[in-house]
Parts: sequence; structure tokens; C-alpha cells
Amino acid sequence: MILLHGPAGATLAQFGFRGQEAARNSMQEAGYGPWTIQRAFGAAKAAGNWAWQREELARPVPFIRLEDGDLRERVLSVAEIARLWDADMPDQ
Repeated sequence: MILLHGPAGATLAQFGFRGQEAARNSMQEAGYGPWTIQRAFGAAKAAGNWAWQREELARPVPFIRLEDGDLRERVLSVAEIARLWDADMPDQ
């Protein structure tokens, strides 16, 4: 998702603060909330750390600080859980 809103053709190593800010702004303008933006940036950061630990990047990629978003938490009722449990599974 973040790659759709980041600088065109940029690699993670080239995804500096300006590109990250542009991606964040683009995601906000597209209607994504803070929690979704945080999750997308978290995935990009994890990918960067993975590449750095495998020596595919010379250094870890620094990331901008993002505003905290409200976590989406919803507890299902017993009736909702029962409906999920009883639902037919699609053919594979």
C-alpha cells in the first residue's frame, strides 16, 4: 500500500524523509486513517530491517515519526462467534 503512495520508482534505500512525508500525505488525502498509515509504514520498516540484517542495505532506513492512531478493537458477541462457526466454508 505504501508503495502506491510513495515516490515512483524509488527503492526502499532511496525512500528518504521527503518521500515518506509525501507518501504519508498522499495516504491521508486518499482517506487512510492514522492506524492504517502506521501499519503500512511498519511493514515497510520491517522490510528495510530485514534487508539490512541480510546486508542487502548498507544501513537501516530511518523513518519519520507518525501520529498515533486509535487501534481498532472489537470484541465479537457470542452470537457473532456462533454465526462464524456455523458458516459454510467456500469450496476450494
